[in-house]
Amino acid sequence: MNPILADFFEDLSRVTKLLTLLENLSKAPAPSSDPQNTINDEINPEVAAILLTCHDAKVAFPILCGAMLLYLSGRFEYFARELFEDMCSEFSKNCKYYEKLPKELRENLVKFTALVIPDSRKYGHGDGAIKTFVHNLADNLGGKEISEINVQCLSVTNTNMRSDVLSDLFGRAGIKNLWETLGQQTALKAFFHEFAPQLVSKKAKDRLDELMQLRNKVAHPSGSFVWPAIEDIRQHVEFLKVLSSTLSEHCSLFATNVAPPV
Repeated sequence: MNPILADFFEDLSRVTKLLTLLENLSKAPAPSSDPQNTINDEINPEVAAILLTCHDAKVAFPILCGAMLLYLSGRFEYFARELFEDMCSEFSKNCKYYEKLPKELRENLVKFTALVIPDSRKYGHGDGAIKTFVHNLADNLGGKEISEINVQCLSVTNTNMRSDVLSDLFGRAGIKNLWETLGQQTALKAFFHEFAPQLVSKKAKDRLDELMQLRNKVAHPSGSFVWPAIEDIRQHVEFLKVLSSTLSEHCSLFATNVAPPV
């Protein structure tokens, strides 16, 4: 398994464990307030305090679900960028020279390096990074054998990782019709219980967009907002498992076909 995907799966597993913990805590009974109830005498004081706190905090448990959803959506965005950057780095290693990189990648290296350099701090880079970006691009365009390309510039986005943003991101390296291709994969078909690739693509895009829209609502809740339930988060976790593994496999195949190892 791709190490980037393995790390993502490990973090998804942590979310699942936290959801199980939260579910169990929500079912925990409160200690009895009846002094005649001898069950309190059988409970360790620390355990009794935990049970009482759980009982009092149950009404706020949905907020914890919301926090996990924020983490989940942000972690997927990080995974997507990592996967994209890794694929582009593999291109550079295998192609060795700038002119042998995919056309879209060559064009976007220039475009996004030029985008990041004037406003580098907005994208989390300091003065040292600017010098490195300029040096790398100059070497690439000058015909030197590639030692590094500016993948950190290539992967910048300004919005949440909605379906169109994900497609645009991987399109910068030359991957066309991303969702159409993903919709043909067996794992996503099985997840949605659909056979038609068009329907699978649409459902996958809609599910990812739903997650990102919910993320915005959690971050900026209104009075009418309904917080996600534990089962809602679990369903998003299962979807991201399938989507991430399918995306990782497609990137690996694309990299091998476009820029095979020499």
